[in-house]
Amino acid sequence: MPDRPNQYYVGEIRFTSRAIFHDIYGRIVEAVEEVTGLPDWVLQQGSQVIIHDGGPQGELNTATRQVVVAQSRLAYVVVNPQSVNQFLNDFKSISDKVYSLFNKNLDYQRVGARSVRYLPVSASFSELRRDFLSKYGKPEITTLFPRAEFDDIGFSVDYNWGKAKLHTACGPMMKEQAVNIHFQAFAQSPNIYAWSDAGIFFDMDFYQNDDLPTKLTDIRVLFKKFFDEQEEAAERIKSQLGTETVAA
Repeated sequence: MPDRPNQYYVGEIRFTSRAIFHDIYGRIVEAVEEVTGLPDWVLQQGSQVIIHDGGPQGELNTATRQVVVAQSRLAYVVVNPQSVNQFLNDFKSISDKVYSLFNKNLDYQRVGARSVRYLPVSASFSELRRDFLSKYGKPEITTLFPRAEFDDIGFSVDYNWGKAKLHTACGPMMKEQAVNIHFQAFAQSPNIYAWSDAGIFFDMDFYQNDDLPTKLTDIRVLFKKFFDEQEEAAERIKSQLGTETVAA
């Protein structure tokens, strides 16, 4: 279990709905438990089954690893994975095991790869906010409402990336907000308080709906490209804001 959770990854594959899912809940749980060692599971309103580790409090909402399987969806969520390759290798084992139970080639409809990061920094929130405004905005934006006091800045940008789409959200964020929104499972962990008070929030979501490969091996190649691009972008934004601003 990670001591300082500051990022999580989500990999998702959607496919044509398979009615057999409703007949094999138990087999899905046992298959995922076999390859992951995840000890807990829950069936949510008959629509999806979640196999998870329970996290520090032994509950679904504090889980650090979970596998979600539905009649048209498979997702894998991990807080602070050891590496992109480890995440993808684990997802490969899970998808191979689960898809073998459906007894039919699946028609893939969507592939999604998302990462959410909170990068603690050595600067104060006001300094980080100033750096964001200088690098990615214009000072004039602070004077649009002359009787108001400038308080915060962030941005959301959408991209076309070949046949895929990319949605991003980024900005300075206080530690308490990051914990309450994204890492609530660890709100009571003493390691959280070792973070500095401010950091960079960076949410990147790649997805592709059209012209998807027909083979699972080629789907995994897409995942690798998407997650590698996100890793590079996270390093790029730290570099752009300056090494004296971003903590090691």
